[in-house]
Amino acid sequence: MLHRLGLFSKNVRRISSQGISPLVDTLLAMKYTNYPNQPSPMRNPNYAGIGFSTPENLATVNLSTNIYQNQLRLLKQLNAPAQTILPPTILSEQVTRSQENPTNYLHTLRLKVATTGPLFGYSSHVIYPSLRINGINQPPRIHATGHRYLMKFGSHRKNELVTISFASKHQHLSHNTQFFSYDEKKYATFISSLRIRQFKLDSVSTPTHISGMATGTTKNKILFLSIPKETGWSAKVNGKSVQIKSVASHLMGI
Repeated sequence: MLHRLGLFSKNVRRISSQGISPLVDTLLAMKYTNYPNQPSPMRNPNYAGIGFSTPENLATVNLSTNIYQNQLRLLKQLNAPAQTILPPTILSEQVTRSQENPTNYLHTLRLKVATTGPLFGYSSHVIYPSLRINGINQPPRIHATGHRYLMKFGSHRKNELVTISFASKHQHLSHNTQFFSYDEKKYATFISSLRIRQFKLDSVSTPTHISGMATGTTKNKILFLSIPKETGWSAKVNGKSVQIKSVASHLMGI
């Protein structure tokens, strides 16, 4: 599930922070973020609680191998504002032989950003240490060439021109190469709407016994929880046992 949202993992037991996006922040209830050279963790603006009431259709979303489409589908079923994420316009793409290694190809793409906010992209063909943004070498923290994960290319304003270049073993990029931006204002509005429907934990909750209150509506009938759906959990609503559903491929829906 996490890999299909853009995160990198060497194996099923370890998930890195490489590939984090605003939606992943929200779905995994990341309340604080640690930054290098910061004395203490910073509050994550994309945190909306450990859970919130959502539409039933969220449980029907099946994640594919397309990271962009997966995030788009989940945002739609969560009733995020239209066009919360948008792909940029690719104005040009130049492909030349790499001067550093003639067996590689250098891809240079000129993009026109569609909305104001963070710009992301991914491709399984990128040689990560070669990545440049507007001519400046800015490789991702993890150089797992041959693996696909989401990369952040900084925050940009609508209609801003961004040049992204990288080396690749491939002359032609596949359909798995994709770029998209989050509209920061629309996502902030979306987070505010989720917080209104937030699941409020009781003080007696423990890591293995969670209780609290959330208000559902005719449109939001499922309580989404940022907890993996594993065997051993059971649930009650107003004292009655209910089935736990799988939401977003492997998280809980009650």
